[in-house]
Amino acid sequence: EQGLRAFFRKLTAFSRKNGEFILQFRDFGLSSREQVRALEWILGMQTEMPMQLLLHAACDELVQLVQARGLAHRMGLHLPERWLDSQDPRFERSRWGFQTAAVHSAAALSGAFHRGVDAVVLGTVLPTPSHPERTQCLGWTGFRSLAHNSPLPVYAIVWQQPAMLTEARKKVAH
Repeated sequence: EQGLRAFFRKLTAFSRKNGEFILQFRDFGLSSREQVRALEWILGMQTEMPMQLLLHAACDELVQLVQARGLAHRMGLHLPERWLDSQDPRFERSRWGFQTAAVHSAAALSGAFHRGVDAVVLGTVLPTPSHPERTQCLGWTGFRSLAHNSPLPVYAIVWQQPAMLTEARKKVAH
């Protein structure tokens, strides 16, 4: 819990300086029970900073908690690519404040658009510790090609370090 408090002190300072932001809640290193405890703590902190939560759909207990508390309309839901075709009513776009999806191909990008998501994260652009299994990366050229033709806002799945920001801006980012 001390780590969470320190993390949120930094986020609070960031939000006061820069305005509202989106925080994707995802930690596959925590058990479902630990994720629920962390989310409950975050929900309590949410009044202290202007942020929107984006909940990763992979933790069923979190989805259930948010919907049971009637909070889904105030948060976002992030869908893994493999769930874009899901007919599960808990993932219906109308239940959530906003919805994003991870995509890795032109076909998945089209599927996300037809599902009605608000934005996508596309990649993997460059090798990243969060997806070590992805050995085939799009690179900036592949990313730019797919993102340029997208009717949706597109964000890159890329391990970003401050030193890489200049390169990303030169290549495609805004």
